[in-house]
Amino acid sequence: MRPSTGHFSGVSLSNLTDTPVLIQDSIFEASAEELPALGEGMKLEERDGKQMAHTQEGFFMEFEVVLPAGEYSFSIQAVAPNRSSDLYWVQVDGEQVERPLALPVGAVSERSIMLRLREPGKHKIRMELREAPGSAIGRIGLYRTSVNVVNPPMRQELRDRHPRIFFTSSDLDAMKARLNAPQVQRFYNPTGVLTRKPPAFRPGQRNGGSYRSLGSYAMSYLLEPDDEKLKGILEWLEMATTYPHCGVDLDAEYFMEGVALTYDWLYEYIPEELRIRVRDTIARQCREVYEVSLHGRTGGGFSFQQNHYWFAHLSMALGAAAIYGEMPETERWQTSVSHGIMPALHLHTTADKSMKQESVLLSLQRKSSAFLEVFGVVFVSELVDLGSRCAFLPPS
Repeated sequence: MRPSTGHFSGVSLSNLTDTPVLIQDSIFEASAEELPALGEGMKLEERDGKQMAHTQEGFFMEFEVVLPAGEYSFSIQAVAPNRSSDLYWVQVDGEQVERPLALPVGAVSERSIMLRLREPGKHKIRMELREAPGSAIGRIGLYRTSVNVVNPPMRQELRDRHPRIFFTSSDLDAMKARLNAPQVQRFYNPTGVLTRKPPAFRPGQRNGGSYRSLGSYAMSYLLEPDDEKLKGILEWLEMATTYPHCGVDLDAEYFMEGVALTYDWLYEYIPEELRIRVRDTIARQCREVYEVSLHGRTGGGFSFQQNHYWFAHLSMALGAAAIYGEMPETERWQTSVSHGIMPALHLHTTADKSMKQESVLLSLQRKSSAFLEVFGVVFVSELVDLGSRCAFLPPS
């Protein structure tokens, strides 16, 4: 019998909306009545029975805090009357944040933006107009969101073992033996030598998609080893290490789908010096997704039903599972994925027991369903199993 609740996450319909792994520490808060003392161009007026600070020409507000380096969330409860007055610039020590803070239009609600403090010490946070004034602000705050690791998100016996995503080395002999089975040949034939040259990174363009099929070549090498196959794969990994990162949306998952799976599956075949650089590349991509995910800035925002949200978080799941234990951050990344993805999985699998559990993983990739069919394995319990234990186990 398959459990309806995952072994690690503990998510069920009764606690679906709980967020026990996220911790939010308040650093600074100011109500509408306190805002005029922080700047200029504000007028207090009542809105729906509450005092709100309405912005006017020349608006700005700023405050100073003493903080360690790290990522923080600048939060604002506000409303803009229209799309011509909903954007504001936020600065940290005089340096403008890359994207403007966008306020909700028509109804008061919360919005936030991530601030990265690179050095410890005193910092000045400033907010000013980007467009027309006229917004109403109820309060502001500065918070630090972190992940509380309640239980280790990977089983001890897999920490120092590769491969561990989808299968382990103990499964390889059985997988090789199945290659000639008619059922397998209807769906799968190992790829040949990778002769295409890897593309250089193109700033401002989508880059990850080129790497999406790299894992197929890694799988082919494991099943039918050939030095020429390995040579082509290593050339692509070399190029991957020159990529800064592939964003925080679909492209991030495409990149990790190839690079993270190849790292895990071919771990013992990748020269150590290259393996370290690939590991650092995976960590760089995970770090980018993790930092913005805490503030809802990945693809899909906070909407876990959204496919862009799934792909963004899957990029972190694959990367963290591949390099788990090699960097202390991987534990937080994998726990964060559990918090971000598990509600959607368990909402589907618990609410509809007749649904095949692998069907809720369409965002993982359709070819995974072929993998399941070909090698006779069944998805067990939850997405975090990609790194917690061999995620796909032989059917009983």
